[in-house]
This record gives sequence, structure tokens and C-alpha cells, in this order.
Amino acid sequence: MKRIENKWVKIVLTGTALILIYKLMDNFSEITALLGKFMSILFPCILGAAIAFLLYIPAKKMQGLMKKVKIPFIRENSKVIGTLLLYLLIFLLIGLTVTYFVPKLYKNIEELVYNAPKYIGKIENFVKSNDYLKNLSFTTMVDDKVSEYFNMSQINKYIGIISGIANSFISVFVSIVISIYIILEKDGIMRYIKRAKKVMFGEGLSTLTLYVKKIITIFYSYLSGLAVDGLVVGIICFIGFSILNVPYAVLLGFITMIGNMIPFFGPIIATVIIALISLISGGIWRVVSVMIFLGVVYLIDGYLIQPKVIGGSTGLKPLLVLVAVTVFGDLFGFVGMLTAVPIMATIKMIADDYLEDGKIDGN
Repeated sequence: MKRIENKWVKIVLTGTALILIYKLMDNFSEITALLGKFMSILFPCILGAAIAFLLYIPAKKMQGLMKKVKIPFIRENSKVIGTLLLYLLIFLLIGLTVTYFVPKLYKNIEELVYNAPKYIGKIENFVKSNDYLKNLSFTTMVDDKVSEYFNMSQINKYIGIISGIANSFISVFVSIVISIYIILEKDGIMRYIKRAKKVMFGEGLSTLTLYVKKIITIFYSYLSGLAVDGLVVGIICFIGFSILNVPYAVLLGFITMIGNMIPFFGPIIATVIIALISLISGGIWRVVSVMIFLGVVYLIDGYLIQPKVIGGSTGLKPLLVLVAVTVFGDLFGFVGMLTAVPIMATIKMIADDYLEDGKIDGN
């Protein structure tokens, strides 16, 4: 009788699971819409956790500095004061950026758009004087691409994106507050998670916990190093372009910063854009000087800056980096390109662990 009951229980559970899977697939669009709405509600919490993840180590270092202060009140409240001081410094940095950098960046973009017809005219004259490019209908292709990205429907789309960002200001503020509480209550949160894990799984999941710690270390060291490296290279390029009297120095420095954060393809794309803008705005000698300067910067970055700020945090060979950026960039766009290397490093770490002894045990 027991065997029969067990058999029927399994049949009922299997049938119920199949029905649930069918209903989920049958109402996939409604399920995804519901999940999207749920994720939008949780967005401040997710963003707050991400901010806390990125700022936890700097906050910990700031708290350590506060503990060394001779004033008793500051030492006793080092955790709160150190965390708030870090956020204050970040807000001041953002304020300086918005006050100085953003207006100049906007002005550079405005000037570039204003001068775009003149630059397009130069390109058209060059194409007309070149029989090969003229036969390729190069000018028509450029006009089609420009109209594709700057027609009214696209402009309305961009305005909608900007409006969405503005409407998200309150969510971002809430996320910042949540991140502060997560940093301050990190020890309590971790104790609660450990207790919950012990109740639900006993002493199991130790291997999973070990891997989670390793993965967090990989992502944190790589992404934080990448941000610092990109910022340093962007500032160096802005200063260099300004000294060389290159137009749109702020914009080109910003492009270099963003490009430098994407392995392989980012610097190439950024260099092509910078070379094109330099060529049409200043001629062949300007683009030569800019290319020599960028070559020196990339050499310094590759041999001095990157090894210091990023180091060997991933241990990936160039081929794996190239494959990772290509695959994850195609799947997830810009975010995929940024996170491709640590994701591939995580996959490689688990694969190496398995190939070593046929087990995934974290050793």
C-alpha cells in the first residue's frame, strides 16, 4: 500500500509540475510582464545593493581611518561617520563633475552637432574626388545612417529615455539611502543569512558559499579597477587633447574613458571615432599628433596603469577575453561587454576546479 501511495504521489506531483510549466509557457508574455513590474518595484533595493557592493571596501577603509582619530566621539561612531563621510566625498565629486564637466561636455556635443553639416560637406567632397568611394554610394549610405539615428521618432525615443532618467531620481535617492543602511548593517545582515542558511540547509552549501565569495572578489576587483583605469586614462587624454588644441577635448576624453572600459573593441572604436573627428576638424597633421599621443597613452596604460589597478584579477588569456566580450556583448549589449571578463573568469574558475579532480568543491 505504501508503494502504491508513493507511486501515486509521484504521479500527481509530476502531473502538477507539467501543468504549471504548460500554463507558464502558455502565458509567457503575461508572466514576463509581471516579472518586469516586480523588478521595477524592487529596482531601488537592487540598485542600493549594487551601490553598497561597490562602496563597501572604500567605506570599510574610511571607517578604519576614523578609528585612528584621537577624538573619542569619532572613534566610537567610526562606522557611521566613516560611511557618511565617504558618501559626502562622492557627492562632492559628483557635484564638481556636474558643475564643471557636464556643461563642457554638453557644449562640445552642441558644437559638434552645429558643425556637423560642414564636416559632412568635407566628407562628401572627399568622396566625390575618389572614384572608388563614389561607386560604393558612400554618401548615400552615410546619409541613411544619419537619418536613421536622428529622425524625429528616434529623437522622441531619446527624449523619453531622458525623461525616464529624470523620473528615476527619487528611486536613485531611495537606493542611496538603502545602500547606506546595507553598509552599516552588513554584519547583522550576514549573520541573519548564515542563520537562515543553517536552518534550511544545515551545514550544507559550504561549497556554494566558497564560490560566491570567490566570484564576488573577481567581480569587485575587476569592475572597480576598470572604473579607476578608465577614469585615469580619460583625464590624461582630456589634458593631452587640451594641450594639443584638439577641438572637443572633453568629449574625446569622455569617449576614451568609456572605450577603455571595454576590452579589445572599446579602445579601437574610441580611436576610430577620435581619429575621424580630429581629421575632419583639423586635418591630417592633427590626426597624426592625436594618434601618436593615444599610442603613448595606451602603452602607458597597458604596461603601468592597468597592471597596478586591475592586475591579474581574472587570469584570462587574450583569446578568452575576446570570445567573452564578443559573446556577452552580443547577448547583453554594453553591460555584457563590461561584465564579460569577470563572467568568463568565473566560468573558467569553476571549469578548472572540475577538471583538476572531477569535482566542483572549491578547492
